[in-house]
Amino acid sequence: MTIAIIVVILSTTLYCSISDSDSTKRAYTMKSILQIMTGFSFVSQSQEFTEDYIKFVNGVNTNYKVSPALTIYYKLDFSKKLRPCILFDYSTASLNDDYTQNYQQFGKTISRSIAEQINVSTNTTLICLEFLSVPSPYRSLAGIGVGLSYSSISWIETVTSNADFEKRKSGQAFDDDNYSLALRLYAGIDLEFDSKSERQFLGGLHFEGSLLWLNRMVPIYKNIRDQISNSPDNWSNKILFLPFYINLNFGISFNLYHDLNKI
Repeated sequence: MTIAIIVVILSTTLYCSISDSDSTKRAYTMKSILQIMTGFSFVSQSQEFTEDYIKFVNGVNTNYKVSPALTIYYKLDFSKKLRPCILFDYSTASLNDDYTQNYQQFGKTISRSIAEQINVSTNTTLICLEFLSVPSPYRSLAGIGVGLSYSSISWIETVTSNADFEKRKSGQAFDDDNYSLALRLYAGIDLEFDSKSERQFLGGLHFEGSLLWLNRMVPIYKNIRDQISNSPDNWSNKILFLPFYINLNFGISFNLYHDLNKI
């Protein structure tokens, strides 16, 4: 956040547009843009988690459901070619899986039913830099952002079994918060509304595709390693968890004007 404040201060000081209001006084005006978006999101799980989940946990479903993400940009619009901005992004993903295992124990047929529920909420804050095309009503852009992501991960297992001695236990398999490095690449297009005044509040529509990478390392299997037969020795270690998010977003932008000489 310190870097973000410095960017705003420097941009405000060095890159403001100047217009003459009269012969003795000048109005220093800076324009910024607020964009609010939502859309469709897809996640990609790490290969290490997926392979162990199928092979040792005996899970079946590996497809996560992702809720529409909420993405908010605050952009400083002082240049025709470059635009610094701050991004806030929130999304949730969940995995629900049910399966049954049948095996023999002391001459008895054991039926074990397991329900898995994994919930992940992700809050990401990035400082971005956009590269703009030639100004027109249909303006394309590309951008890159770097920052931090805060995640809350919950994994609950529910076990139903007729075994006299059941190793798998119902309860919280994993519950932890995580901070990780985040990197985002994106491209989009701004469809600006026809301007009816010099300071039009309603800016236009925005469409965007993005790829978010999170260096999210968590010991996701640590608490259940003793419940799984022949579990790997490295299950106490951290592994990469849900590292990729692909977003297809759309939203609306608002123009904000700041008279700096009044500050």
